[in-house]
Amino acid sequence: MTDRKQHRMTLESSFPSGAQQWLCPTCSHRILIGVQRGRLEIMVLERGDELALHSGSAGAAIEKLEVSEARPAAFDNRTVH
Repeated sequence: MTDRKQHRMTLESSFPSGAQQWLCPTCSHRILIGVQRGRLEIMVLERGDELALHSGSAGAAIEKLEVSEARPAAFDNRTVH
């Protein structure tokens, strides 16, 4: 079990490309999730609390979003659990 704070993210926007923008109302952590070259990728738009665990859900499907390392405004190979 972890002592890290847990923050709940909300889906802020969905785009025609399928990309989604998520926001944590607690710490202003903001990410953009999309698919590029067949891979699910995350772009950090606002860092927020980098020590907190962030999760969120959209509709009936629950997705746990856990970003272990923040890099500003660049797509990379982060895993979405």
